[in-house]
Amino acid sequence: MDNELIVQPPSRELERAKLSLRADICKDCPHRTKTPSFELDDQPDCERECEVFTHLPELVDAANRVEPMVGSFEQVMNQSITNICEHTTPPPSARGKRRKLQRYRHAITRTLAKVFGY
Repeated sequence: MDNELIVQPPSRELERAKLSLRADICKDCPHRTKTPSFELDDQPDCERECEVFTHLPELVDAANRVEPMVGSFEQVMNQSITNICEHTTPPPSARGKRRKLQRYRHAITRTLAKVFGY
């Protein structure tokens, strides 16, 4: 393979996490693209730029790697969110403001805990 990019299909957990986050966070988010109807299966336009969703694969990966003997699910997810915020540039819309990952930290953790059975 000559530097071919292999795109993996989204994991079942990733898809479940997206649907759950849309139900738990997006429905009340003031930044959501407003549409006449809000269907969980439909990706809102704002999701492509929302850092909750752009970093969701990393968060799902962290959730998959939780080892209860090492730390609680909440500790691992909080540390993952902190690491993302410390090592990535916020989107232009978040500069000078509290980041969505920080604002929704508890809701993200609670939602992913449901998805992963914690």
